[in-house]
Amino acid sequence: MDDKFIAPTLKKDGKKQLIKNLQSQRKEKSQNKVNDKHATTIQSLFRSFLATKKMKNIIQDRLQKRLSDLVQVEKAMKDQEFVLPITIMNDFMRDFNYLCFRFVMKNKYCDKNLEKFNSYQTILEKMAYWISKSLITKKQKENIYQAFFNSQLHMSQVRRNLKDESVKNSLMSIKQKNSEQNQIQNRSWINIAKILYYVFRFFSASSHYTWKDNLQTFLKQFFNIQIIENELNCKSDPNVVHVLSFYDDIFINFNLYQLLNFQITQMVNRNSPSANIEDMVEIGLFPIQIYQSLSFSKIINREQKEKNFNTYVKFQSEFITKIVSISKIAPFVINVEQRTSKTIPHLNWKNLFQSFLFTNVQDPLSQSGEKEFVRHFQNQQSQLIYMFGNQVKILESILNKELNQNQEQQNQQQMDLNSQQSKVKQQINFHFHDYYFFLKLMSYCLNFLTPQWFSNILVNYSLDDKDVIALSEYINILFDKKFALKIFSLAFDQNFLVNEDLNITNKERNMKYDVYNPEVSNIICEIYSKILSIASKSEQSQKLTFKIVSSFASNERLIKRLYTHLKTNFQGIDSLTDGDLSQETFNSYTHVYTIFIVSYYNQLSITDFQDFFQSKTSIPLDQLPELIKALVKLNYKILSQSMSQSSLIYLSFQSSKLLRLLHEFHTKKQIMPDNQWLLRDSQISGIIMEIEKFNFSQTSIIRAMPFSIPFETRIFILKKLIEKQKFHNDVAFRVLIRRNNIFGDGFEAFRQIREIDLQAKLRVYYIDEFGNEEKGIDAGGIFKEFINDLSKIVFDPNYGMFRLVENNQKLCPNQDSLEFLGPEHLEIFHFLGSVVGRAIYDQIQIQPIFSVFFLRQMIGKQNNLVELENFDKELYKNLKFLKEYKGDTKDLCLTFSIGDQNQKEISLVPNGKNIPVDNSNILRYIYLVADYKMNKCIENQTKAFMNGLTKVIPKNWLQMFNENEVQMLISGQEKGIDIENLKSNTKYEGGYGSWDFYIRDFWKLVASLTEEEKILLIKFVTSCERPPLLGFQNLEPSFTVVKVSSEGDTKLPSAQTCFNKFILPKYSSTKILKEKLLLALKSGQGFYLS
Repeated sequence: MDDKFIAPTLKKDGKKQLIKNLQSQRKEKSQNKVNDKHATTIQSLFRSFLATKKMKNIIQDRLQKRLSDLVQVEKAMKDQEFVLPITIMNDFMRDFNYLCFRFVMKNKYCDKNLEKFNSYQTILEKMAYWISKSLITKKQKENIYQAFFNSQLHMSQVRRNLKDESVKNSLMSIKQKNSEQNQIQNRSWINIAKILYYVFRFFSASSHYTWKDNLQTFLKQFFNIQIIENELNCKSDPNVVHVLSFYDDIFINFNLYQLLNFQITQMVNRNSPSANIEDMVEIGLFPIQIYQSLSFSKIINREQKEKNFNTYVKFQSEFITKIVSISKIAPFVINVEQRTSKTIPHLNWKNLFQSFLFTNVQDPLSQSGEKEFVRHFQNQQSQLIYMFGNQVKILESILNKELNQNQEQQNQQQMDLNSQQSKVKQQINFHFHDYYFFLKLMSYCLNFLTPQWFSNILVNYSLDDKDVIALSEYINILFDKKFALKIFSLAFDQNFLVNEDLNITNKERNMKYDVYNPEVSNIICEIYSKILSIASKSEQSQKLTFKIVSSFASNERLIKRLYTHLKTNFQGIDSLTDGDLSQETFNSYTHVYTIFIVSYYNQLSITDFQDFFQSKTSIPLDQLPELIKALVKLNYKILSQSMSQSSLIYLSFQSSKLLRLLHEFHTKKQIMPDNQWLLRDSQISGIIMEIEKFNFSQTSIIRAMPFSIPFETRIFILKKLIEKQKFHNDVAFRVLIRRNNIFGDGFEAFRQIREIDLQAKLRVYYIDEFGNEEKGIDAGGIFKEFINDLSKIVFDPNYGMFRLVENNQKLCPNQDSLEFLGPEHLEIFHFLGSVVGRAIYDQIQIQPIFSVFFLRQMIGKQNNLVELENFDKELYKNLKFLKEYKGDTKDLCLTFSIGDQNQKEISLVPNGKNIPVDNSNILRYIYLVADYKMNKCIENQTKAFMNGLTKVIPKNWLQMFNENEVQMLISGQEKGIDIENLKSNTKYEGGYGSWDFYIRDFWKLVASLTEEEKILLIKFVTSCERPPLLGFQNLEPSFTVVKVSSEGDTKLPSAQTCFNKFILPKYSSTKILKEKLLLALKSGQGFYLS
């Protein structure tokens, strides 16, 4: 078709398609060229790879064959020394380095090719053997060390090349010196540097790699501090500085301590030979010793020395962080420290731990330093706890070693009677202040030992966890009483090492006391104070601390030194409450105070009144007022400011116990005037103001020191607490009680109500013997009558729930209650506790008088030997005899067991029947016997009773009172009814008044009644046989006399017990008044007659 007939649009589209096709062809040709180029490159690389692989195989086979041949040669040489010439050794090292170059560059590649990795490891192990021989040979021409230190290479170039990925090509291209000897030396230097480089790369390359014997020997010998120091001292060439900078590459760039941490951990867990593990620990010490030498070398300039010293401090810190924190490492560190070889560096604990603290904390001596330390290591809790355990084990070794040396010196002194001067001087060889930072770190680490960790480590650990078992073993050393006394004696009384029979001059005595360092004494107290605070959170943990606490209590000399330390080093015994102390001093003071208080309290707990007032304790009586006032001020400061630090809370708790115990002694015989036990008037007023606002935050002060607040004030506070509780509780229950089954119906009613709320309002309705509900609406009076009637029954010893003790005058739970009451006996004790609780809650005074030791248990007090005297005088006399026994207690043939009421032998401790009582554990035996008799025998009954009681009255409410005051809360004051007090607090209604002659005659008549008749009058009106606590002014509603007509002298007096109203008709004569009054009282009725 002619082009002129083609549409213009079609011509245009054809051209576009043609252009598009041309562009596609060009692009395809370009891509083919690129592909050809890539294919050529890949082919070239593949050929190179095959050649390299072939070369590596050839070198590996050749190296293995040569090493095998050397074994045969060495056997043939027999006893002759055979060392490889350095030229051959260099060839070996060069071949091995060539093999390792690419293999260790990629860590993952090592783990994926274990077969090849293991073959390289085998070669390296054999290489290390021959290198080690070359390091120690006396043939200087064959000694690699000589070549290493004589190398004239510029080390900065080597250091740069070592870090370069092309290290092989770089090192191979370095120009060597013209001299053949220099060439050998330089090759030795380059090859051994690369060998070490690849050794450490092996470490970081695979978790499967482990140091073997030959390699450990090689590294130990290469870093031998004695050889290095000798080489340094005989060199003056400035290039030595460059040679020594090689260590920076090995120790710093390859993180030696991190690698050692991994290797030692693996070896310990695999139970490798002890010698091998100790060698690894020793290798970790070499960098410290090397850089210590470099810091003091004469041929190194000042700037380099300073740099080396900083590195030296850093390595010391790394040794503690990475080595001492390894689980179960302590015995191996101890063995390294005790080695006698001159090539083994001595561990300087002072420098090591001082460097560690100053490296990680800006100011470790300040309070902020401790907080900084905790923040710094907050994610390494387990590491710090294992470090703490290892420190305890190391500390035990240090003390044993030093004391053994002192004992040897003493033995030597006894053989030389003329060396009096040396006898004193030799006693101060052990300077505890050298271990201050060691102990400071132990204290810091305790911040990570939580109560849960403590319990898991020492009590609830798994037998499958070997690390925790070892940690438990180490930490338990702290609870060994011999260890504890040893460390405290060294800290507080260095002359315990001195034979006291020696005549020591004043000058010699001053020399002896120069070793006493208050700061060390403070830090030891801090460690044990923290431990006691942590252990106090668990009953099982507290048992562990009992041994050391009892050992402190039995050491009168230690308690005296603690008290003297407090008075002489902290500006007086009461300076803790002053605002002038720095935070650091305040914290140190609290820890020393804690140890003193715990020790003194436990000493007093086994001291009777006679011994106490004869000053047979550590603190003289004339100094106690000062101590008591200081403790009261201290407790008030901690509790009023709501200090939340756990150590301060524990100190407050322990000082409160001591104060309460001292106050008990005070109640027997006055230690100081009663008003000096009280807080200041302004402090008491402040507490009352807060209570009136229903702010009860200050009640913790009252619970801790009830004697510091007047009894009337504490009663007011208790009423406010109950008032607040009643305001929020508007639940009421209707309770039907049959008069002929008060106990049974009451028991069932309380059992049902306790599931809801035992503090709820109870409306009691009596059912008479005919089954009819008695008249009257219970507005509180019938409930009071019910509680009184019920208490007469349930606390009657004939029922078997309680028994009489203390000269058959006071009650305590019957340990044989199961036999009397059957399987429900604990339910019944729960019910009885609820009854007592409701009596206190509703301010109803009931009759039972409880034994002192049982009342002490109600408020959470610990019963001591003092309480046993009233409970069981015969046993008390026997235990007192044991306490004062001067002979060998073993002669008495006692064991840690006791016979119960059925003559069955009970162990006081696990396997106690087979544990003899001796002079070292006699105090513990006395405590356990008294504890069993007064606590353990009735533990279940007491616990059930307290569960019922505290459902109504929380325990912390009861703790505002002492045991005698709790008895007053229950049954009121023991003195008779005060008629004058009743008269002055009586109101009148219906026309009577105090001025009325008839009323005057009435009060004269009441005053003439017998005590029994007066009790009947009070019960007639209030339903209670006892007057209200603190007098009738506290009776609510008030006692009221109401006037009514006598209806021809026929009507008897009656009462509305719910409102404490006495309805008194006006009789025609006083004689009739008396007859009608006595008739009404003895009829036993109340509102029923109205």
